[in-house]
Amino acid sequence: MHGATAEEQAQLITAGVHKKVKDYYNKFHGNNKIVLGLHQYLFTSRPLNQLLKSAIDTLSAWARSVEEAFQVVLRRSNKSARSRALDGN
Repeated sequence: MHGATAEEQAQLITAGVHKKVKDYYNKFHGNNKIVLGLHQYLFTSRPLNQLLKSAIDTLSAWARSVEEAFQVVLRRSNKSARSRALDGN
């Protein structure tokens, strides 16, 4: 972390988390199939501007939940591809 003071470092961390949240939110709204239907509440329960007003710990936890939701889709996709390969399709 670059930043001379603890406050500057905290601002950099906050800015980074805000960017990640915005990126994930925009990615979802560009293609809501990037997560399973059961995880879509992460993006639909609160608008982005309200979400960004949350504490940094809340935003970090939200981002981790979204990353796990992305992984679920990826694992299912990989499992499906392996299954097709084994079936010869």
